[in-house]
Amino acid sequence: MTRPGRTGRAFSKFSARMILVLVVIGFCTVLLGRLQFGIWFNPVSAYSAIWTISLSLFEMKLIYFYPLAPETWAVIFAGWTSFILGCLAVTAARFATRPAYSPVPQAAGTVEFSPEEIVLLRRVLWVLNTVALVIAVQHITTILRKFGNIGSLVVFAQTVYETRTRKGIEGAVPYFGSAMLIGSLVGGIYSSAMGKLKLAGVLPVVLTVAVSFAEMGRMSMMIAVLMFVTGYVLNRRRVRAPEQISVFSVRVRRIIALAMVLVIVGGGAELVRSARVPFEQFAGTTRALSKLRGGSFVTPSVYLYMTGHHGALNQYLRQDVEHSLPGGFTFAPIWRLLSKLGYDTYVDQYQRFYRTPTPSNTGTYLRELHADWGLPGVVFGPFILGMLISVSWYRTMTRHRMVDYVIAAHLFVAVVMSYVDLVTQLGYWLASLVFGLIAAAVYDRRTMKISGARHGPAAEPAGPGGVA
Repeated sequence: MTRPGRTGRAFSKFSARMILVLVVIGFCTVLLGRLQFGIWFNPVSAYSAIWTISLSLFEMKLIYFYPLAPETWAVIFAGWTSFILGCLAVTAARFATRPAYSPVPQAAGTVEFSPEEIVLLRRVLWVLNTVALVIAVQHITTILRKFGNIGSLVVFAQTVYETRTRKGIEGAVPYFGSAMLIGSLVGGIYSSAMGKLKLAGVLPVVLTVAVSFAEMGRMSMMIAVLMFVTGYVLNRRRVRAPEQISVFSVRVRRIIALAMVLVIVGGGAELVRSARVPFEQFAGTTRALSKLRGGSFVTPSVYLYMTGHHGALNQYLRQDVEHSLPGGFTFAPIWRLLSKLGYDTYVDQYQRFYRTPTPSNTGTYLRELHADWGLPGVVFGPFILGMLISVSWYRTMTRHRMVDYVIAAHLFVAVVMSYVDLVTQLGYWLASLVFGLIAAAVYDRRTMKISGARHGPAAEPAGPGGVA
């Protein structure tokens, strides 16, 4: 372990003051999001909560991180403020154009799925589950052929991880695994509608956990659970419950169902972490954090995953040695596709490492926005993201269209994972969005026909309420 004097500053009065400031700012902005959108699960509260937690943990200095420079704090708070202003711009526009404005749109009240619609939703979910199962089996068998049995995966966990991050798993079908992510979203909507956990609803999450364990990664399972939770919470449509079942009983079953999914993903993440536990020796780790090595859930690697990105952003800004293509990270999957067609536009899938003092290569989404667009990217990038997710949130809450759920879920992933990196550079995120929009458009058209057949042509939505 390196001494703090050589690697950075231990916990100090400045760190204590910064944690207090962050907690106050976080509490106020989380509350602002609640007042603005009418429910706790909203873009402003989600962004503020994850950044408050990760920055506060960083300032606890359980790893002797190099102190964040004033420039780094300015960039962080500029992005935070711009994101909130982007969300407020949409809310203000709605308030100005709607005299009887309410934080929660009136159309967001609970409505029922018709029997025909829930049957269609179940069929779509099983189609996605079938595709996801085939892809999961293909991925896992490919990895097992390369490394042996499951015991070998555990023994060579770090080798599996490094192989995947450096050159990918040869022979694994790329991008089609996005069916698991879309399936997780639809599974969340279906589970919320039914008021309890069903095999069809939870299967995509389970498959994602299985593939993630085989690949010794955690990002995919984190995105899958975010997709599930977004669909579960934002869905306001229910299947009619039998009259003898109380509203309280339905709510309890829904909470238990959501908790079970979180336990599944948490257990999967812990399995991956425990398989890689011998590699939790990091430079600059304090004695207190080192004592947690070999434990469960709160360990050096988990702490580093929650905090190291801010240190990498700090070192990136201080060294200023990266110069990417305009939009190189923002549109990375497109540039990689063009490079395969012969153009000189290749963008590496994994970014440059920085010593914080622990090596880290992800520096929050602000690093990629700054590398792509400079300081304007730090200001306008979060502002645009705030506007986009606010628009999609309101459309989801008022229209109940699957297209809106798909867009909102993917943008929520971008918001929650913003403390790690810019998710638009992930090929499977983009593939999930495109594939999901196609499937959602087909589903929405079919539900419109069902609604029209049940209520007559006059009931069919038109204009802005139609399918995007």
